[in-house]
Amino acid sequence: MRGSAFPELDFNWRIRTRIPSPALDEIAHTDMEGWDDIRLWRGEAKVPDDWWNLLDVASHALLCGPVSSPDPDTLLAAAARGELVAVVARASFL
Repeated sequence: MRGSAFPELDFNWRIRTRIPSPALDEIAHTDMEGWDDIRLWRGEAKVPDDWWNLLDVASHALLCGPVSSPDPDTLLAAAARGELVAVVARASFL
């Protein structure tokens, strides 16, 4: 998705997390058989407690980028230039 419209929900996008940390481990897309066909990011990123608690309740999140800052003005400017890409991803807790 590009621009300022809300992206369509694609349940094949996954945010993989580790419960004990709490940390974000991976953002990936799976094919129809459940195998990863796109690995967008892999690493370990500690997340704020409020973000973790929201992900735990909602079980999905809107991911957008690439941007240099999560500041709303930066996001809106990138969207206005047509540079913002976004997906709605389901959370997997390990």
